[in-house]
This record gives sequence, structure tokens and C-alpha cells, in this order.
Amino acid sequence: MSALRDWWSAMPDYDWIRDYHRAHPLLRRAPYVTAAGCFLVAVVAVVLIFSPVADGATAQLLIAAVSAVGAGCWWARGTFPSRRGSLAFIVYAGVAIPVGILSTPPSTLSLYAVAIMVTVGNYVTAMHDARVFVAQEAWSLLVAVVVFARVLSAGVAPAPEVIATFVLVLGLLFTASTLNHVFFTALRNDASRALFDQLTGLRNRRGMHTAVEALMRYHRPDHLSVLCLDLDAFKSVNDRFGHAVGDEVLRATAARIEELSPPGAVSARLGGEEFAVVVPGDDARAFARCLVTEIHRANDRTPVTASVGVAVEDVADWDGLCPTMLGRLLDRADLAMYRAKRDGGNNVVVDGTGATDGPL
Repeated sequence: MSALRDWWSAMPDYDWIRDYHRAHPLLRRAPYVTAAGCFLVAVVAVVLIFSPVADGATAQLLIAAVSAVGAGCWWARGTFPSRRGSLAFIVYAGVAIPVGILSTPPSTLSLYAVAIMVTVGNYVTAMHDARVFVAQEAWSLLVAVVVFARVLSAGVAPAPEVIATFVLVLGLLFTASTLNHVFFTALRNDASRALFDQLTGLRNRRGMHTAVEALMRYHRPDHLSVLCLDLDAFKSVNDRFGHAVGDEVLRATAARIEELSPPGAVSARLGGEEFAVVVPGDDARAFARCLVTEIHRANDRTPVTASVGVAVEDVADWDGLCPTMLGRLLDRADLAMYRAKRDGGNNVVVDGTGATDGPL
């Protein structure tokens, strides 16, 4: 039961799933595949217009074809939608497909057509959580039952044939989608473990590279700022209070970094007590000072301070390897951070300026 509870309560980050797809050489082509599926539905609708199946449903099939072409063009832009846009597409497809099926006279072909709903289920599996998946599957079952009852009552085929077709369609709808859901959930969990730090929930170094590559590919900022943050004298926290308390300090620090980070920033735990934040733009000094100020809170159980190094680079004309560029910026920010430590800690040093804010 605990496994089912974990599955049901898991709320994967849609933005992370989208960024993961964007960063993968093959998965980033998924919008074009979805567009091709929409265009294929439009072709099927047009073909049916010229078949006996249409039988007075020409206008409805034409509307379905135009609608599918519109959805295909939307996806053919090659960009992944926001979570709200993705849910809107699921609702559109979940309504448009059964409306198109029910607009034609009842036949065993219309019952087979319900299997098209499996494509929506597969999309939900790839992009959304268990609750959206269950809602989609429940809706698909309702559509299948309605179409089955309609075909059976119309008497267009022997009852055993209609029942056998219905069972076959149910098998296609739920076996394929459920197996894909289990498979994708396992892959997503493995990817999460590979890209995220399990203690703090922030990205790890690999996850940071993946997210920054997506940032550079789809947003192309003119400048990129990298902050390296290290907790001062953190070893003494573990020595005095134990590693469990040290872990609490790391989680609290990560939460404050996430809370304070500006939109579009990518935060990560690089290891131990060292963190990094990648920020689009060239004005990260105020953000760095804010981090130093907010991480140290006198009323914490174990108050800590932090040293921050900042490095900035003009990336407007960048067209190279993201790991190389990011590695260079991390090295510069890391050196600035160690200078901040040598200057007494609890301060900010910006690479290349020779300036230090001094203890805050």
C-alpha cells in the first residue's frame, strides 16, 4: 500500500520534465511527433468524409479535420507548452476525439476508433503525474462504454462481434497506457535520482548542466552569472551537533536559496556544503548579498554564515559546448568564493573586480 500511496502522492515537477525533454537530443523532437499525430488525425477525418461512414456527418468531420490541423500547427512550432497549456491540450484532445467519433453513425469502426485515446494517455504518461493519468484513463473508459452501448443498441453488427471488439479496444486502451505509465514513472524516478540531490532536492552537478543547457538553448540570455556559495566552518556543525543536524542546516540552506532565487535561475548542490546558482543576466551582486544576509539567521538552532563568489560572462555570441562554458564560469566563481573565505567569510567577492563586500 505504501508503494501505491507514494505513486499517487508523487507530484513531479512539470517544468523539470519539460526541461529534461528539451535538453535531450531525441526527446526535444517530441513536439514534432505530436504535431504529426494531429495531422494524421486530420487526414483520417478527411478520408472518412468521402466514405459511406460519413453519412451526413461531413460538417462535423470537416470541423474535426480543421481542429486537428490547428493543434498540429501549434505543436509544429517545436516548443513545449507550459503546464497549463499542456493540460489544455489534453482536455482538447480528450473532448475532440470522442466528439468526432460520436458525430458519425454507429459502426464497429467507430468502436475501434476509441483506441486513438491511447495516444492521449501516452502523452499524459510522459508529461504529467499519476492523478492526471488516472483522470485520463477514467475518461477513456467512459468514452469506450458510451460508444460500445451506442454500437450495441444500433444493431449494426452481431452482439458477440461488438462485445469482442469492445474487449479488444479496452485491452489496447489500458494495457498499453498502463505499461507505459509504469515504465515512464520508473524512468522519471531514475532520472530524478541521477539529476537531483536526494538530501536537499536541488539539482546535482549533472542536473545543473542539463538545466543550463536548456536555458541556453531556449532563452539565450546575453549574460550569465554564476554564484558559488559555501557555508563557513560547516565542519564544526557536524562535529558539535552531529550529521543529522548538519543535514538539517543543508536542507534549510537549500530551501532559502530556492526561495530567494530569481525566475529562470538554476540552483544546485555541488557537494558537501557547497552550492551554486546560475542566473541569467549580469547583475547578480545584489542577489548574492541577499543570500549571505538571509542564510545567516541568529534565531536558527545552529546559525551559519556563507561566503559567495560571483562570476559573469557575456554569452550573447555563445555557440559552443555548454559544459565548457559553465565549467569555466564555475571555476572563476569558485576562486572568488575562496577569496571571500580568506577575507573572513560571510561576504561576497565578484570575480575580476578586486572588490569585496566585507563581512555583513
